[in-house]
Amino acid sequence: MPNQILIVDDNPDDSELLQRFLRKKSVANPVRILADGLTAVDYLHGREPYSNRLLNPLPMLVFLDISMPGKNGYDVLEWLKAHSEVPMPYLVIYTQAIGFKELERCYLLGAGSFLLKQTMEEQFRDLVVRYPDVWEFADPASLSGRQT
Repeated sequence: MPNQILIVDDNPDDSELLQRFLRKKSVANPVRILADGLTAVDYLHGREPYSNRLLNPLPMLVFLDISMPGKNGYDVLEWLKAHSEVPMPYLVIYTQAIGFKELERCYLLGAGSFLLKQTMEEQFRDLVVRYPDVWEFADPASLSGRQT
């Protein structure tokens, strides 16, 4: 089964923009979008309606927005850290802006990378190079600058 990518963001425009960007870069991983942290925790924990892992596989990668109503990105990070029985996905904090203190907190809670929504394209190539096992590409040459 292909490695699933999970996008957790309360802004549907931002989620769609990220999804379009992934398609533009020919990322072929299946993508699931969840609109809030509470739903993300239910999904990661395998609670109903997400208990069937064939239909709702654990993601290998999560793009997580920090600023969401209800359970925010920090809450999701804290939940994951407290539940070691759930395999830790690679966590990319995906947000508009973040300060040093918040950045440090995210790293301590298990985040692996950060993408600022406004500079995502430049940062994405570095993410692909550093973590090649996560991505499945329909057309690897679509990453600008790479030739096959």
